[in-house]
Amino acid sequence: MTAYMTYVKEMHPTFSRQNPGVKNVDIVRKLAQQWKMLTAEQKQPFQAASSASREQYKLALEKYKAQLTPAQTEALAVEKRQKVAKRKAIRRKKELNSLGKPKRPRSAFNIFMSEHFDEAKGNNMQTKMKSLRDDWERFSATQKQLLKNFLTGYEM
Repeated sequence: MTAYMTYVKEMHPTFSRQNPGVKNVDIVRKLAQQWKMLTAEQKQPFQAASSASREQYKLALEKYKAQLTPAQTEALAVEKRQKVAKRKAIRRKKELNSLGKPKRPRSAFNIFMSEHFDEAKGNNMQTKMKSLRDDWERFSATQKQLLKNFLTGYEM
């Protein structure tokens, strides 16, 4: 934990006892203001606790990594790379959307679902969606292509 989080964790119970009925958000806001007003000497015990906590975490992490098999280590590395790639892809997509990237055209299935949703069998969304999916699956490939062309306004 950071020095600030150590401070909040230690001071929160005392502050909430002294101020019953105050919302948690307001307590944290007040503690943040108090933290900003503390001098470097007053923050020092919390920074020391934070450093000790960080060192303890590093030792525990080294001990954990030492007991892993090479296959487990590789699996963790692969998982980490996948998470990073996913975050990058999300960031890239947000950037493209903010730049005005056009949306992909709707599929024939999507158009069919939106056009026929109101007349679908069922009394809730789930049953209507299932009914429409079943109707779509009963169509042959040529019927689907004809419907796609009709709904999108294309000529064959």
